Amino acid sequence: MKLLWLSAFLAVAVLSASARVDAKPSFVSQYTNLTSCKEVASGDLDKGQDWVYVRCKGLGNIPVWYTCQDSARCKYGFGSKPNVSGPFGIGREGIIEWRGVLRRGRLEPIAVVIRLPSADPEATSRNSLMVYRLRANGTSCIVGETSLNSDARRIADGSADRFQCVGEPDDPPSD
Repeated sequence: MKLLWLSAFLAVAVLSASARVDAKPSFVSQYTNLTSCKEVASGDLDKGQDWVYVRCKGLGNIPVWYTCQDSARCKYGFGSKPNVSGPFGIGREGIIEWRGVLRRGRLEPIAVVIRLPSADPEATSRNSLMVYRLRANGTSCIVGETSLNSDARRIADGSADRFQCVGEPDDPPSD
């Protein structure tokens, strides 16, 4: 009889463990702003080079990179290596939403959503939500764009299983 109870207990334990492994992760958000920014490089305005490349504090040890041309048209990137991806958005500020899962009480981000006014004069929406996937090589790439928060989170969370970059990160600017 003890063997039967032990077998039943082990079967329930194994099924419970396998259910946890197969369960979809629960994604959460954490928000930051562009703070503690430092200019990394800039063009020579006397030579008509109107651009600046900046590194800002991000979340934990993941910095935010951006380059702006013509004073306001900016591209963004996220990761330990300098990188940015287009298309351009307008402005040097925005709320950054980091999407990921909580592990031991700490967010482990997999994706980033940033809201920017569109630089495209024919854009149908005043704001654009750009969704970036954080990649294992220390860079990021754009995986989607939308104007709805719910769609941006769906794109970000879906990139946990698989993702396809819309474009590869641009090389950092140089003089």
